[in-house]
Amino acid sequence: FSLGKFTAQAIQRVRELDWKPVQFVPYAVSSPKVFAAGGNAADLAGLISSGFAKSPTDPAWTDDPELKTYLDWMKKYYPGGDPTDDLNVLAYVSAGLLTHVLKTAGDDLSRDNIIRIASNLKDVRVPMLLPGTTANTSPTDYRTFEDLQLLQFDGARWSKLNH
Repeated sequence: FSLGKFTAQAIQRVRELDWKPVQFVPYAVSSPKVFAAGGNAADLAGLISSGFAKSPTDPAWTDDPELKTYLDWMKKYYPGGDPTDDLNVLAYVSAGLLTHVLKTAGDDLSRDNIIRIASNLKDVRVPMLLPGTTANTSPTDYRTFEDLQLLQFDGARWSKLNH
């Protein structure tokens, strides 16, 4: 387990050794842009990660209404941003969750009410989450997504691992 630069270094070293282990990378660095220093994208095929959000580079979502709305949102509010960057998708999902919390709060925007709502999410579905994925929290467990799906990098994009 590693983050950022160290993940790229580990991937690169494994390739230099011509070693072929099954490699898992954490979601936080699963953007091809983050680990690009680990080698040519085609050389990265086979990496496994996990995810909870739709990837704009996965052809399975080409005609998905949520993806189309996300892409329109990116054009309008972040025209200089890369819509294929998974970190932008994460920001979009986070904004969806914040919107849910604020709408649920209504006129009571007190700190206590916002914390109460945010720490009691139950099966909240926001746009760009993978099918079957919902946000759930409790006052003793703030991990928003626990039902991650396994994904595999094919050298160009992440797709659901079908094994």
